[in-house]
This record gives sequence, structure tokens and C-alpha cells, in this order.
Amino acid sequence: MGNEDTSNPPLLVDANGPELLTFTQTTLSTSSLLTPNSLSPSPSPNDDISDGGSSFNSGKKNKSKTPAVKSETLVDLMLNKLQLEDAQREERELKETEQHAKDEERADRQERRAEELVNIMKTLVTYLTKE
Repeated sequence: MGNEDTSNPPLLVDANGPELLTFTQTTLSTSSLLTPNSLSPSPSPNDDISDGGSSFNSGKKNKSKTPAVKSETLVDLMLNKLQLEDAQREERELKETEQHAKDEERADRQERRAEELVNIMKTLVTYLTKE
């Protein structure tokens, strides 16, 4: 692989098809070729270059948050979730209590009306039997 003639590109065979695959030769301009400078990341204006202005990456990763801050944030989120669930549970229990009170009031009214109806019927029976 060094001094081989590449004027006739090799033919590749597609194992899944009957046809041969060929590569077309293209000409590359020197501006489109990769150079060592084009492979290195270019520093952005906000990057802190600590090695005297070198354009090479030092390999150090800048961590946005430390593990302690992440775990503290996670704990805060869990506490907020628990508080929200408690508030929702209390609200649901309050609604259930209110609904239960309304149901009891409705049952009491129906019972009083039934008693009044029975009393009216007794009065009517006594009135009709007296005559």
C-alpha cells in the first residue's frame, strides 16, 4: 500500500447484487483537502484557553455542574415532587370529604321527605276512615 498505481480504481463486488460497483475518480482541490489545522477544533470566543493560546484541545473536560450540585438539584426536585403529591392528596381528600357531606345532606333530605310523605298518608287515612 504505498506506491501502487491508482489511475484505475479497484472494482468492488456487491455480495447482495449481481452488478459490480465502481468508483468514479474525482479531482480534489487543495482547499478541500484535510490538513492538520482543519482537524483540530477551533476555539470559540467564550473558551478559556489556559495553555498559552494553543489551538489544541488539552483533553480536559469542563464539567458544567459538580456531582454535589447535581445531587442537590435532584434532591430538591424530589422534595418538590413529594410536596406537590401531598398537596394533591390533601386537595383530593378535601373534595372527597365535601362530596361525602353533600351525599349525607341529600340522604337526610330524602329521609325527611319520605317521613313527611308517610305522615301525610297517615293523616289522609285517618281523615278518610273517620267519615
